[in-house]
Amino acid sequence: MSIEENIIQVFGASKVSKVYKVDDDVEILAIDLSATKRVKLLMTSGLNLHHMNVPDHLKSQKSCEIYFCVPSYWEILNDLHSETNWIIKWLERVVKYIKSNDNWLGAGHTLKCGADKLPLSLTMKQEYFVFSPPLLMDEEFKKLKNSDEEISFFALIPLFEKEFEYKQRKGIDKFTIKMRSAGMSEKLDEYRPSLIKRSRLFF
Repeated sequence: MSIEENIIQVFGASKVSKVYKVDDDVEILAIDLSATKRVKLLMTSGLNLHHMNVPDHLKSQKSCEIYFCVPSYWEILNDLHSETNWIIKWLERVVKYIKSNDNWLGAGHTLKCGADKLPLSLTMKQEYFVFSPPLLMDEEFKKLKNSDEEISFFALIPLFEKEFEYKQRKGIDKFTIKMRSAGMSEKLDEYRPSLIKRSRLFF
């Protein structure tokens, strides 16, 4: 069973639609969960076919799919909405980065949003992405099983610079705890402030 078939099985065919083709292997699916969680997922399908060059002790993490979790009211597919249409562009960029580099990306890894650390949009001022295991969508992704191989699912969560610095110093586990204690998940929020309030970071 393909990952797309698994996604349809878990979420329902009426909730899943194909919205963009990245290349011959990878498509981007939209999963409408407005009625249950008031979010939409924009998720890759087929990236798992590319096996990343993981260290030997992490061979089980060689395959992954990535996603953004956004508020249900965001107009992702409208080219005129620059505040939200960057989602598809960044999924495509990350897919191409993973497939074109003899490297791997896993939980806690980060990427800059651009060479000049430009914000994502006029409303999203974050400058980095962190790859996070599912938080809000944890139970749903546990149901996504593949009979042939294990697949990791990672949410792309935008970070402010001081959040990035905190994650680099403390690690993804402690940063995730801080996120949860603040009521934050992988669901994007264009109005959220930085989790790190102080100018200095303490251990």
